[in-house]
Amino acid sequence: MVELKRHGHEGPSNGGMLYHEVQESKLCAVHCVNTVLQGPFFSEFDLAELASYLDRMEQQMMLEGGTVSDDFFRFDSEESHNVSMDGDFSIQVLQKALEVWDLQVTPLNCPVAEPAQIDPELENSFICHSQDHWFCIRKVDGEWYNLSQTYSDPSQTSREEEMLLDMEDEDLKAAIAASLMDSAPAMASSEAHVP
Repeated sequence: MVELKRHGHEGPSNGGMLYHEVQESKLCAVHCVNTVLQGPFFSEFDLAELASYLDRMEQQMMLEGGTVSDDFFRFDSEESHNVSMDGDFSIQVLQKALEVWDLQVTPLNCPVAEPAQIDPELENSFICHSQDHWFCIRKVDGEWYNLSQTYSDPSQTSREEEMLLDMEDEDLKAAIAASLMDSAPAMASSEAHVP
């Protein structure tokens, strides 16, 4: 069961509302996507369906290559490359889930992401991966929060520079979720469709 946390904070800036999920099992990718979107929009079943779709697309691309090689048979005999047996999902699954909302995920070390490296305030959310754990650092009403599901409560980050230094210190792999987050329309989980 996912626990919904609503937190009141000093001052009017965030309206006293933050969406935060506490992690259960190894479903941090599910919780990460939901905290980026600030609502319970995806379940582990939704992401598993996306992982299966991506596996099929990867297999189809290999087949369309024209030759069925030992690499193809090895790839085809392996378990999914997009979800592990314990429920950990790949970045491609997170990207696909956010595409449902017309959001793009760009690696932070990409040249196109240079403006966000210089001025993190340009973005609304960072998806981070550290030690097999996905979590979100998110701006809500102008304030930054570390919404890691391993925390019982969101942790407010006082400055975006500190946030990025923390990410570097922890040797995180980070990605930027498009800055249109706050304009995403509300949608029930059942309305999100998989291609």
